[in-house]
Amino acid sequence: APYDPTFWVLHTTAERLLQFRRLKSPEVALDETWGFDHMNAASDVGVVCDWSQVDAGVDTLPTCTAELCEGHGASDLIPFTNFLGKGETYTNHQFYDFMEPNNDELPYVYDSFEYEHCDAIGVSMDVTVPSTPVMMGPPPDRR
Repeated sequence: APYDPTFWVLHTTAERLLQFRRLKSPEVALDETWGFDHMNAASDVGVVCDWSQVDAGVDTLPTCTAELCEGHGASDLIPFTNFLGKGETYTNHQFYDFMEPNNDELPYVYDSFEYEHCDAIGVSMDVTVPSTPVMMGPPPDRR
């Protein structure tokens, strides 16, 4: 959600990494199949809950069903429009295609894909070379 202070940092970083990865896809295959499998983790249970009756004071628990959250499907419309000033709308999948870095209509592509901070801890951003697992410890002394 855009009100989360980490939203803007995380999403732009993910977008930059995806552009980098898509530009490297001729060298190393990238599976761009739409969809995902639920991990059965606490944060990904594949359940959508309707809290409207709880909020209204009618029920004490939400009604939950196994399904995909609204807005996450390939054909779901995104709430943002008119990127090119042509009144256009996009589904998630159409927007993913629009964001392809070789799309001539895309208004920008990141100017670099340098990741010195990753290199410094031994994590390679070269998709042709497996990264070495890194054990993260306490932050370095910055005095």
